[in-house]
Amino acid sequence: MNCSNFSSCAQCPQPLKTCSCALARGWHCLGLAEKFRSGGPHGVQAFGTKLAVFADSRGDLHVLDGHCRHMGGDLTMGTIKGDQVACPFHDWRWGGDGKCAHIPYARRVPPAARTRSWLSLEENKQLFVWNDPEGNPPAEHTTIPRIDGAFSAGWSNWTWDSILVENSNCREVVDNVVDMAHFFYIHFAFPTYFKNVLEGHVAAQYLTTKSRPDVEMGSNYADGGETTLRSEAAYFGLGFGQDVAIWTNKTKIDNPLLCAEDGPVYQLRRWYEQFNVDVADVTPGMVARHEYEIDTTRAVQSWQAEVAANLAARADQSG
Repeated sequence: MNCSNFSSCAQCPQPLKTCSCALARGWHCLGLAEKFRSGGPHGVQAFGTKLAVFADSRGDLHVLDGHCRHMGGDLTMGTIKGDQVACPFHDWRWGGDGKCAHIPYARRVPPAARTRSWLSLEENKQLFVWNDPEGNPPAEHTTIPRIDGAFSAGWSNWTWDSILVENSNCREVVDNVVDMAHFFYIHFAFPTYFKNVLEGHVAAQYLTTKSRPDVEMGSNYADGGETTLRSEAAYFGLGFGQDVAIWTNKTKIDNPLLCAEDGPVYQLRRWYEQFNVDVADVTPGMVARHEYEIDTTRAVQSWQAEVAANLAARADQSG
């Protein structure tokens, strides 16, 4: 996907309001903040373009378009000089505000010498960048919530794993927020409680689960089914795991055929639509509060029977 931040999409001539290529409005995580402070400048592929991330002399992080406005040099192959990133082509110096601060061989800097400076935010030891196809800043209430535990010695450090998911769409990833049943089949977990609350720009998931005793390898909860995990997650971004193999091989279904236990898939997709339309086109239904608790009784009975059958078959083979 590729999107311009002006009046039309970079992939096609459609206006942003009607273009399906446009990337979602919101804060997007680029990675762990500390890694961008060592060396650099660092290149990040995002929003259909290359970004240059660098730290100034105070350690503050800045995000610029990755190519020099002068003659197209790759800033990520340049060097950091003081508070600017220097282009490797002609040594034009670009500040974190997007202004060209110095041209060593020139008497003056052209007044129009500016590049794009992306609005960024460092929170919870991670670096976020704001993307809005309309070019608007984030609303005051739209921010990344601070997680106090991320700064506590009692918490482990973040790890950052990168993986390319092709032939899929962000919407397919977000569907997982309400997908109770896939935990059993994909993550080898055993959900016993599942609830979603959608409101405003936040989608929450409340999950109680344990591991499957019939699965020894590959489970995200492999302890023989002895420990119960209770998760309360507010979704401000995306996650991945064993799901990648599904996303890269599944097909797009705009109108899925659902059963009652599949959860509020249509409601979630309506909620997600608010990030892909102009602000003026966000409807009350996209941000209204919606609660849905799945009755897991039938699912648990079926899964218990499947687990028991698998354990019995394993005992026969070992005997």
